[in-house]
Amino acid sequence: MSVNRLSTLARYGQLSKAQTIERAPQPRRTALLTAVVRQLVAQAVDDALGLFAVLMANRLISSARRASDRERLAMLPPG
Repeated sequence: MSVNRLSTLARYGQLSKAQTIERAPQPRRTALLTAVVRQLVAQAVDDALGLFAVLMANRLISSARRASDRERLAMLPPG
């Protein structure tokens, strides 16, 4: 199954009511639910990686900012 068809199936499954999915014939119901779960897992992984990138950037930027502040203070004349 192509990626486009799988994402279309997932979108249809997410927009469908539970009764619609429940009434679908067995192979289609399983395909719908599988596509939805795969889509949600992919979104969760993307969100987790995005959050990790933000946290790492904050951590790196914060320590670089502190080091820069220390260097700037060290250059000031005593006083």
